[in-house]
Amino acid sequence: MKPGETATFELYLPHRPISNERALKLAKTKFSDRLDECRAFWKSKLAVAAQIDLPEQRIKEMIQAGLLHLDLITYGQEPKGTLTSTIGIYSAIGSESAPIIQFMDSMGWHDVARRALMYFLDKQHDDGFIQNFGDYMLETGAALWSLGEHYRYTRDDAWV
Repeated sequence: MKPGETATFELYLPHRPISNERALKLAKTKFSDRLDECRAFWKSKLAVAAQIDLPEQRIKEMIQAGLLHLDLITYGQEPKGTLTSTIGIYSAIGSESAPIIQFMDSMGWHDVARRALMYFLDKQHDDGFIQNFGDYMLETGAALWSLGEHYRYTRDDAWV
């Protein structure tokens, strides 16, 4: 290349080994098409969240990015299954997941928050105790607090 010239390299790195047939098909896709699809996917998630307008654009973007990052660590069966808001390598923990779930509720993602709360109800012991890790004694209170906050946001009597 001569000085001032530019070049573009597009690399396709599947997250696991794929067949030759799939690799050839992938090689024919246009990066710009996948980028447009990706942007539309994430923007559609933000479109159904609370819209916060602030004079500081960076803070607004941090709020949006935070919500999407929490979405990335929340796993489950779509479109209606129970979700788990994970903490690092751990599954949901009442005290640790409470702020995640409550932030989702505060941003208008009430269905996602409800489904994440279902994790604790699904794991609840016969005596009412909520515990996902041995000798961890504080999940029940945090889960109940989050359930109460969810009701405060939604007033969903039918779900309670």
